[in-house]
Amino acid sequence: MQSGTDTKSASSQESPPNGDVLEAIEVELTKDVPTILETMNNSSTELNTLESEAATAEQKYQQSLADWTSLSERMRSKYGRTFDAVRPFFDAAHRARSASQRAQVIVRSFSASASQCSQANAELRKIEQGLSFGAHSVSLDWEQQENLSKATVRALKCQQERDRYERDYAKVLQEYEEAKAAAEKCRIDVGKVQIERMKPCFKQLKQSQLQVDERRKHMSALQERIRVAKNTYNQSMRSLDRISTAVHHARKEHSEKEKARKESAASEDCARSCPEQEHPVAEIGEEFAFGDCDEAMENCAKVMDGLLVADGAQTPEVTGEDCPFT
Repeated sequence: MQSGTDTKSASSQESPPNGDVLEAIEVELTKDVPTILETMNNSSTELNTLESEAATAEQKYQQSLADWTSLSERMRSKYGRTFDAVRPFFDAAHRARSASQRAQVIVRSFSASASQCSQANAELRKIEQGLSFGAHSVSLDWEQQENLSKATVRALKCQQERDRYERDYAKVLQEYEEAKAAAEKCRIDVGKVQIERMKPCFKQLKQSQLQVDERRKHMSALQERIRVAKNTYNQSMRSLDRISTAVHHARKEHSEKEKARKESAASEDCARSCPEQEHPVAEIGEEFAFGDCDEAMENCAKVMDGLLVADGAQTPEVTGEDCPFT
């Protein structure tokens, strides 16, 4: 008995109470909540700031666009047909210059991507040679398969990025060639003299156009940052929602287990206190507590007869007419 009690006591010390188990589960599930809340609050603050800056940038962009439009209209009114005739040249020259600038950026990105692609392919070939891949049938362990898979994916991504920059460069190069051809055609049609005469005018218009372009780029950059901040905020909200759902399920599961445990304990208590368990039914053939049952009834009848005789009473005679069973 002592050993059984000791075993139960040790078991109760090893397993924590159900409330502590649920608390430990909730602590594990919600351990990232402070970090997520901080990220969400920071992104919310950044989002509010960026939206305010974007609104200001939008106003400045619209103002610059209105200034450029007004300047263009004043020049058209001042120079008339000459302005309209020369303008395609300067527009084409502006497109060619913009395409050239974009091409330079793409070339730098293409060069870096091509270098990464060559390095990734070299690493892939090195891994394949180390595994004798393709020479004969080999069996790779998990680590080898993982390294080979990562190297293959890295090489594929680098190749795709390199191909994308190559396509972008081809597109920009086509835009540059088309703009350059349009400017040359306009130079021939209008004449170099008219173009030189209108150059100061379009130089001023170009400065206004550059301001419009810069403010449009700034506004686009702010909108991209707003998109990233919103995405971060929404991801934080989804993470909190998943944690809340997990905690709810954990509490529900714990409640169901606790309910089942209590019902099981109540059933065991009921079984221990049941009278049938404490006083089992006598087995067949077991001797009656006061002797044989028929003998006891016969003795009772004799005692009653003796008592009636002693009192002088007579047993009444039941005739056939009075007998209810006839």
